[in-house]
Amino acid sequence: MSGLLDDRTIDSNLSKDCFVEGNPMLVDIMLTNLLMNALRHTEKDVKISLVLSAASLIVSNPGDYPLDDAKLFRRFSAASSQTPGSGLGLSIIQEICNRYGWCIDYQFIGQQHVFTVGFVL
Repeated sequence: MSGLLDDRTIDSNLSKDCFVEGNPMLVDIMLTNLLMNALRHTEKDVKISLVLSAASLIVSNPGDYPLDDAKLFRRFSAASSQTPGSGLGLSIIQEICNRYGWCIDYQFIGQQHVFTVGFVL
């Protein structure tokens, strides 16, 4: 991931009051996959946003069009024909969320891809 971070700006707002119970490796995989998707699909001179609170983790990045909701979390299914991938990253995130009772949500708001992981409080 370090190569993708070169010349990138991540605007972060991280709450110190957040405590998430889960396997550290799985939480790391979830966070890495969310950030890798945002970095991979964002121009180098554009900011990515990361917001962590007690209730949720939100990763957002700019985009020109919404992703295909029907394919978004399906394994081996690219959510966009313009930016194909293996189709595993988001399905892995969804499985990790399912394991801990968290929810993963995608919205396209104001030319921004917004992925929200809602934690159980």
